[in-house]
Amino acid sequence: MAPRKRARTSSSSSSSSTGVLVTLSGGPNHEPKLVALWRAGRFTDVMVTVEGCSFSAHKVVLAAGSEYFEKLFKSECRDRDAPTIKDELPAAAFEPLLAFLYEGSVAVAEELITPLLHAADYLGVEPLKEAAAGALVARLAPSNAFAAWTLADDLSLPFAKRLRYDEFTVRVAERDALADPLGLLRKLRAIPPAKVAAMQAALLRARPSFLWHTDPARPSAVDA
Repeated sequence: MAPRKRARTSSSSSSSSTGVLVTLSGGPNHEPKLVALWRAGRFTDVMVTVEGCSFSAHKVVLAAGSEYFEKLFKSECRDRDAPTIKDELPAAAFEPLLAFLYEGSVAVAEELITPLLHAADYLGVEPLKEAAAGALVARLAPSNAFAAWTLADDLSLPFAKRLRYDEFTVRVAERDALADPLGLLRKLRAIPPAKVAAMQAALLRARPSFLWHTDPARPSAVDA
């Protein structure tokens, strides 16, 4: 039998990391009595298994806060009373997500923001998805801008428009480079070391099939 594990409350629902905690809010705030019953495992009617860990909950809370569970409980699936979530969803992300569904907010370590954002997107918990995306925006820096850009593109996040690509890219028109190559060289040499490091990190994170140009008739500079 899988180990029984019930999500902790927002005051303690972070990972074991000793890093900075970030509070994500904006979800439903259910009655304290219902939250207390959930904490005690009373009258729960569904057991969700994630990565071998089992989480007891109330169907009505899951269905009200998650599009995934609402569709599941409406279906005729045989495992709807004891679903197992696969697709590499980590238990460390589902635990605070469950607390968010009950209490409307949750405190997590910074390194859990991205996994929690993926979990919220997969399970259709829009308030948590928005809160996690907002937390990422508040922490944008040259060192993580490329990763945030990729994530925003993968999950169709609205904050992609707010990314400052100039912090980790250098844009030069071809005609300007041909007209003044020495000026371009001086411009490149004047780039601050911190920005150079951010650009290097961005390239290392790029996918192997990254194209250095957009002309489909020309071969890629980097072949997948």
